[in-house]
Amino acid sequence: MAKVLKKVTDPKLPLNVAIFQDHLALGLECFDLNWFDFRPHTCSNKEYGDGLLFSQLDDSHKECCQAENSLIVSNEGLPNATRFYKQST
Repeated sequence: MAKVLKKVTDPKLPLNVAIFQDHLALGLECFDLNWFDFRPHTCSNKEYGDGLLFSQLDDSHKECCQAENSLIVSNEGLPNATRFYKQST
């Protein structure tokens, strides 16, 4: 039986970010992993616009490790996370 993936896209995200998010969720689903175990969050930046932050480690790891291994995706690509964060605050 084929699996059917429910879209996980946040409708407020730019199209490229939303497509990327669904692509990641589908890939994780293929390995019986849950996208939401990777702590996805939306974020906003003056230069890069709205984006998506998520951990590259699932929730079985310590929170500090998850934060250190997070990635931000925006409509402009993959900005430097430290620079993105400093401009957002």
